[in-house]
Amino acid sequence: MTIPDDVRQQFREEYLVRGIASHAAKAVGIATSTGSKFAGECWKDPEFVKTWHELRAIDLPELRNIVVETARSISARIQEPDKTPEELAQIAVDAGLKSFSYQNPKPQYFRGLVGAYDTLSKPREATGELRDAGPAVVINMPPDSEPEAPDGAPV
Repeated sequence: MTIPDDVRQQFREEYLVRGIASHAAKAVGIATSTGSKFAGECWKDPEFVKTWHELRAIDLPELRNIVVETARSISARIQEPDKTPEELAQIAVDAGLKSFSYQNPKPQYFRGLVGAYDTLSKPREATGELRDAGPAVVINMPPDSEPEAPDGAPV
């Protein structure tokens, strides 16, 4: 099956904005495997690579600031004292609950802080080459904001 040139161009534009080949493929209605193939072709084009870097040069400093501020917030939450059984019981009583389940969120906060550190301390360069798939960091933004940050894409 031959993919029309206009769909390839749409994919290329979506890939530049979204930064994730599978998301760009879904946006233009092609298979993710085809999107991966097209993404590889994009990285062979010096103009695409130049545009990719230009777009990320604008977004990455702001993204770093957001990650640093989030890490500070997470750090403060980790340092707060744990709720005592009496405090947890009072929460249940105040809310009129007959049963109450509580899971300490600090381990998840700590994982987030470690993830933020890992993101900032290991800068990656956009080369178009596949990397080993490690833990993913997904940043969701409202639809009316800037395009979502790259997830799994070389940066």
